[in-house]
Amino acid sequence: MVAMTEPRGLDAVSAELYGGTPADFVARRDELAKQARADGDRERAAAIKALRRPTVGAWYLNVAAAAGLTSLRELLDLGRELRETQAAGDFAALRDLAARRGPLVDRVLRDLTAHLAQVGVTATGSGLDEVRTTLGAALADAAVDRQVRAGRVDRPLSYGGFGEVDMAVPPPTPSSSGGSKDSPDQAAAAAKDTLAAARRELAAAERERQAIESRGKEASAALRAARRRVETLETELDRARDALAVAEDEATRLKAQAAALTATIEQARKALAG
Repeated sequence: MVAMTEPRGLDAVSAELYGGTPADFVARRDELAKQARADGDRERAAAIKALRRPTVGAWYLNVAAAAGLTSLRELLDLGRELRETQAAGDFAALRDLAARRGPLVDRVLRDLTAHLAQVGVTATGSGLDEVRTTLGAALADAAVDRQVRAGRVDRPLSYGGFGEVDMAVPPPTPSSSGGSKDSPDQAAAAAKDTLAAARRELAAAERERQAIESRGKEASAALRAARRRVETLETELDRARDALAVAEDEATRLKAQAAALTATIEQARKALAG
């Protein structure tokens, strides 16, 4: 990458870091933080240093946002419509919008997988699971929506039902007056279908929760190992710096001795010549 020649704001730094590959993230982040400190902007340096390296799935989403995938934009727009419709209490319209949710999520995953393949990246199942989880959160939570649109996702985000809206769509309620009424058999069948759908959603949510917990344990173990490795590398780096300082001092001393000997030799030659 081309080194910066002048200070930049945090937005520009974030755009560069999250637009790059996770493998380059830490080294480049630390380089930019170091430059911010050299520029005398310690607050921005601390903010840069606090930026987290994205997980694989988070990076996939950042790539999708940077590429401007049409299906991703349509899904996020659908989420906005869902939140606005829920807030308005228009449950009939909400049911129609919610029916588009699943197929559109699948389309985003297909488009993303194809785009990654075009840039030489093979999408992993675990990474796509993170994408699916985060997309579900973006549909329900405007803050997550903004993060995904900006391409600034650093970890999988999930929606626990305590955000802006509850995306569950209530079943139709019987009319209180006028219009046709369902027969008891039809009402029972509708109630049975609603219960079955609720059970399926509950089972899917439980599977998702278990998968997230499993990935969380793996991530925690990897984080602990990475921290230990960082501590080891930092210790080695400090020792290397100390050794370098000693070597530089020794080189300076030897250079001075060599200069003094050169002067002595020149004087001796002049004396002999005279």
